[in-house]
This record gives sequence, C-alpha cells and structure tokens, in this order.
Amino acid sequence: MKRLDNIEIVKANYENTKTLVSKYYIAHKQDKFLAKNFTHESLLKDINYLVDNGLGFVAIQNNISVGYLLGYKIKTLFFNESGIYSPDFAVYYDNDYVLYRLFEEYYREMKNESITHHAITLLTPSQDDFLVQLGYGLRVMDGVRFPHKNSPTDSLVSMIKADICDYNILLNLYKEHIQYMSSSPIFLEETNPELELTDILNDNDKIVFKILYMLEVVGFSVIDKLHAPGGKYFKDSETLGIKGTHILSNFQNKQIGSRYIELLDNYCIENGYNRLAVDFESMNYLALKFWSKTFHISAKTYIKYIGK
Repeated sequence: MKRLDNIEIVKANYENTKTLVSKYYIAHKQDKFLAKNFTHESLLKDINYLVDNGLGFVAIQNNISVGYLLGYKIKTLFFNESGIYSPDFAVYYDNDYVLYRLFEEYYREMKNESITHHAITLLTPSQDDFLVQLGYGLRVMDGVRFPHKNSPTDSLVSMIKADICDYNILLNLYKEHIQYMSSSPIFLEETNPELELTDILNDNDKIVFKILYMLEVVGFSVIDKLHAPGGKYFKDSETLGIKGTHILSNFQNKQIGSRYIELLDNYCIENGYNRLAVDFESMNYLALKFWSKTFHISAKTYIKYIGK
C-alpha cells in the first residue's frame, strides 16, 4: 500500500530484508549484553525463517527498505487465543512513523487471519511511550548479569544444592511461590506444586539451590543450565538461567536475595559460566524491584489485543 508519504508496505522476502538485517547487525554488534551467538549469519537465517514461516512486512521508501516487522505465528499466545510474537531481532525501522505504518498493515493482516494478540520485544532503551500510544502494555522484562568474584560479605547467608531428598523441606516454600505468582496482580496460570517440584528436582538440566539464613532454609532458586529465559541472542552455552526464586515473606528485606546473587556469581565463575539471565512479569512489583537492582534490563516485551 502506497500513500502520499511515499512509503509502500510490502510482504517481506529474502531480498527486501537483506540490507535491513545488515543494518540491524551493525547497529547492535557492539552491544555487550548480546551473547557470542549474535552473528550476521545467524541473524539472516532467523529472518529468512520468518519470511518463509511467519508473518512479515517491509516498508519501502524511494525504492529503499527502511523497516521490517516480522513474527512467529502462535496458536495460543495469551488466554488460549492466537497471536504473533515478534522477537527483538525481527523489528527494525528508521523512525517511529515507519514502525507505525508497519503496525497498520500488520494489524490488517492479523484481522484477516483472525489473530487476536501481538507481542513484541524491543531492546532497551525501547520506545515505551510510542508503544503505549499504540495501545501496547508492558508484560515481561529480560535481565542480564555478568558474574564477578565476590568476597564473603554476610556469612549468615549460604546456598546449598538440593536434591529429591529435600522435597519435603522445599514443598511449602514452592507452594507459597506458586500462590504468589497466581494471585493478583500477576495471575499466572496456577500449577500443581507437588508434581512440578518433583519434576524440577528430578531434571538433570536444572539445579535447585536452597537459600539459607543462619542455617535455616528460607528460600529456593531454580537454575536452568540449558534453557535460560529471555531472547535468543541474550544467552549461549555459557549462560545460566534463573527460572524462579523465592524468599519467605518474613525473611524479605534482609539483603538475603542480594547475598544469594553474590554467591551465584561465585558459582558461575567456578563452573565456567560467564552470564546470568532472568525474565519476570513487569507487574510483579517485588521482582521488578529486586531484578532491576541486580541485573541490567536488556529487553522488554509488550502486548496488544487486536480483537476478533
């Protein structure tokens, strides 16, 4: 579609995205928060996959590609309804108006295909105000941390690897965690804590740390060695992912969590991991307060309900 602004929105293909992929790579290759798997070849492969299998448009102005918007089609993105997810590398634009025009065509096609939700991840600093103006709401934040060796600052806090024998010790903690995450204002889907905890403790790809204060177990943290949270290019084989951390409510605000992160830093260095990754719901006030203090917020994911 072409207007007086001389911008034409066309379907994405290999050719009209190629120069934009190069621009995106050049713009971000010095970003220290992106992992070593962020290469031009990998980026081009991902975009070509979305051209073939997802939904994608390119903005053309004066015969030059000035922006693209692509995404994965997902059958049940939110609330058991269909959606499109546009990861950070699938969004590039010269200015806000170009992005607006891309959104305009995107929504039209989503309506035609009865797709109801759009989720989009942008690297920080992101266009929060512009996306809010377009009806998006912040949903998830990704964090990255580079571990460094810490000297003991509080011998009262320690962490110990848990195993299936610790099931009974951890169960009430895990139940409190599930209850918190499934209640207002977060409202994540409630799960079976007994079954879920058993699966986690028996999963060789995960590590569960008991967090102790004065030798009493007051919290836990689930670490994933293979599937760190966050965007593809914020993690690699040397990344540990934090999948869930909880401190008993009456032991919070005692710097126990901060000391745990220092201990986890030491564990990473001793075991060959060079980064930690986490993501969390932005409406989770306690998580926002804690992870924003201990991690760099590297990306934000926004959602918009398009309607049926």
